[in-house]
Amino acid sequence: MKGQEGLDEVLKEYKSGHKIVVAHPRHIPYLAQNIRKADLLEVACMSGNPKKAFEQALENDIATLTVLDPQDIPYAMFGVGKCNEETYIWMLGTNDVTKYKFEFLKRCRDWVWAFVDEYEEVFNFVHVENTLAIKWLRWCKATFSNEFEINGQKFMKFTIIKEDILDV
Repeated sequence: MKGQEGLDEVLKEYKSGHKIVVAHPRHIPYLAQNIRKADLLEVACMSGNPKKAFEQALENDIATLTVLDPQDIPYAMFGVGKCNEETYIWMLGTNDVTKYKFEFLKRCRDWVWAFVDEYEEVFNFVHVENTLAIKWLRWCKATFSNEFEINGQKFMKFTIIKEDILDV
């Protein structure tokens, strides 16, 4: 991926060198090969494989963005789209999300809340054992439904509502 920095449409570059760029198909192979174990389980239950999940996102989302490290290596992709009349939000990443956790946490909630501000309410599903994601989603002001099964695995629906973030 290094050496491709001139090819990405940069939406935001931070002093740390991390960037938010418009997602591109060239980001998919690295992300799909290096996806976090917890994200891999969720993807397996929903769409089968990471490559397919990322491709579907690029095809169906309203907006799909990639997070690049200072060496322009992708370490997360996230987006927003419509499913029936509801707006979904999602993110899949590599273990570098943890490696860059301070930078990631400093910036990520602003992007989530920008989507919530635009669409009033967003949702998705999280595996009940993905405790790190659940903790992060709570920090983003998500509320959770009761557990249910998808392909034999337990999930919860989460929702983030604009009214809830306005109180912060």
